[in-house]
Amino acid sequence: MMHSMNDPASMLSGMMSFDSISLYEQPKPRFIFKMPRVVPDQKAKFESDELFRRLSRESEVSLKDGEE
Repeated sequence: MMHSMNDPASMLSGMMSFDSISLYEQPKPRFIFKMPRVVPDQKAKFESDELFRRLSRESEVSLKDGEE
């Protein structure tokens, strides 16, 4: 069956309906909340704890200019 470019009904029949498009939308969160802190002073714990200091050193990225 050949669809005519001038026939709006044939053009719209190939498109998805508005209702079926809304099925793919992600649900929006109902409440925005802050993540609770695990320790009272997280920043000081992060900066002083040996494990965190070692992990931050291992994950550092260095930029090189191509000369080795």
